[in-house]
Amino acid sequence: MNRAGLLAAGLAAATTAALALRLPQLDHRPVHADEAVHMWKFAELRWGSGYRYDPHEYHGPTLNYLTLPVIAAAGAPSFADTQVWHYRLVPVLVGAALVPLLALLAPALGRGAAVLAGLCAAVSPALVFYSRHYIQETLLVCFTLLALGAGWRFFRSRRIGWALLGGVGLGLMHATKETGVLVLAALAAAALPVYRPWQRSAARTAPSARRALPLGPGLVVAGAAAVVTSVTLFSALLTDAGGPWRSLAALATYTDRARGTTHSGPWYQYLALLVYQHPRRGPVWTEAVILGGATLGAVAAFRPRWFGGAERVAGDVRFVRFLAVYAVALLALYSAIPYKTPWCVLGPLHALTLLAGCGLAALIRVVRPTWGRLALALLVMGGAAHLAFQAWRAAVPLSADDRNPYVYAGTRRGVEDLLATLDRLAAAHPDGRRVRIDVIADNVWPLPWYLRRFERVGYWEPAAAPATPEAPLVLLGLSAAETAERLPGERIAAHFGLRRDEVGFVPAASTPMNFGLAAVDRGAAGAIVVGNHELGMINVQQLYSRLREATYLLDRFKSTIDEAVADQKIA
Repeated sequence: MNRAGLLAAGLAAATTAALALRLPQLDHRPVHADEAVHMWKFAELRWGSGYRYDPHEYHGPTLNYLTLPVIAAAGAPSFADTQVWHYRLVPVLVGAALVPLLALLAPALGRGAAVLAGLCAAVSPALVFYSRHYIQETLLVCFTLLALGAGWRFFRSRRIGWALLGGVGLGLMHATKETGVLVLAALAAAALPVYRPWQRSAARTAPSARRALPLGPGLVVAGAAAVVTSVTLFSALLTDAGGPWRSLAALATYTDRARGTTHSGPWYQYLALLVYQHPRRGPVWTEAVILGGATLGAVAAFRPRWFGGAERVAGDVRFVRFLAVYAVALLALYSAIPYKTPWCVLGPLHALTLLAGCGLAALIRVVRPTWGRLALALLVMGGAAHLAFQAWRAAVPLSADDRNPYVYAGTRRGVEDLLATLDRLAAAHPDGRRVRIDVIADNVWPLPWYLRRFERVGYWEPAAAPATPEAPLVLLGLSAAETAERLPGERIAAHFGLRRDEVGFVPAASTPMNFGLAAVDRGAAGAIVVGNHELGMINVQQLYSRLREATYLLDRFKSTIDEAVADQKIA
């Protein structure tokens, strides 16, 4: 098999590993609040009034438009008929595409380095975990790689096709998420120190003058392609002329949000997430293999003599230097911003996987004895296996567990019990799924996803809610707990969890027999409110010792509902 065949086989194997870790049990984890928001936005695009970009929330439209063919292939006639895996399949496929796209950069990194970089991207726990989330971050990483690969190809060949493809990648980045400007800033910062030597190198390898496109016109072509791509998507396929302008206005919104009024964290949060995490009563998590390989890659790029010369480090050592500066600059930019959510680490992490591929390949090459290379290769594969094990653990068994450091503001599995209970109540009610449900809370997500099959659901903020809700089923957030005092009839309470970042969620259900629900997040400090009765404050340390005090409430509620349904006493 020739070298091109080996590259194709290696990338195919790594892509298979990526899909094997990302595809199984896509509906296992409860829907995150952010996922539910984007699912709702897609429903507006597909079955509602269409897409309209909001400069204050929701990010760009690429995620919504990429979901259209998946839902069409699934044959779902309405939002209520869609399944969780329909949506999550989109970032899964995009995340797996990070591997074959490395073919664009194989001449720059070296074929062996490209395969190892693809393997790192395939098994990275963070990349695997968040590529199973219906959010924009994985798409942003993929489009960045597309722009990077096409951009390098253009600088080396000066062919207009690569300029166009690179521009499309840049436009898709802008139309995906506002933090794309940070990626552009890091790319610009990395290009400055290597531009002149890179330009001289590119000039020596460029095609004949008749076929070569000068740098200036090439950048104009790329810019035009980026603008056309971005405008087309932000304008909802040229149906909303104000969309592109609102995308520019969004920069002010997200600049203000970046100051960290919410979701703030220390500057080292992303680095600590990758280096070492050991939650209480949980396993150890680390992506040290990737960090160590990336460090080797940076050293090899700037000190190629230590590894036998530039030709033994990479196909284009200047590009690897560019990657090193880019990775550090992007990580520094994200770290300097007070606003932090863990999925934002994917951009710097993916750049580190590219460096890691170069570093590990250079290390293997520098070892002279064949047995030494074999031993080192086996050690690298062992490190990849350890990453894959962590990725599987994060993606499936601990996908909604606090012992998983990648879980952030996750939805509790109690929401599934809540939905099952509401389904049983609706089945016993004369109106069935047309039974009216009132939801009163500051933050109702992800309930709109879980309640999508109920036909009459209303959502209110506590200040705007009806003084005395009359719906048969009323769900109250703790911020609206006082509303429970105004609900007619006595209440029988049950205990469910919803979100970790909220104090809790208190659903209350009213039927002619005066049945009720009450729920609170078991993972956060707060008060368990049951009707008008407060069991007292519960924090994480006291949780396990106090759970037994609340267990009888759930048992009592379920047994009462079972008896009522059996006797057909619910009207």
